[in-house]
Amino acid sequence: MSKAFGILFIVGLLWVGLEIYNEGTQNAFGGVFASLSGEPASSDDESAQLSTPKRAGRAWEQAQEKANDRLERQLGEGS
Repeated sequence: MSKAFGILFIVGLLWVGLEIYNEGTQNAFGGVFASLSGEPASSDDESAQLSTPKRAGRAWEQAQEKANDRLERQLGEGS
């Protein structure tokens, strides 16, 4: 029984950790851990409230859009 409890405890801790990593402390579990983050409670900048993976994904998408726009301009000039 103690092994099952230990496994469930570890799985729970992993879930909490992944939730905080993916959502950031401002958004994880509805902001329960927001007071522990040391960040300001509210910010006008939307990207400041996003977690690192989401900010990286957004930056990657913007870079892809710029590259696609540049490619379209280059192909348009060549014809």
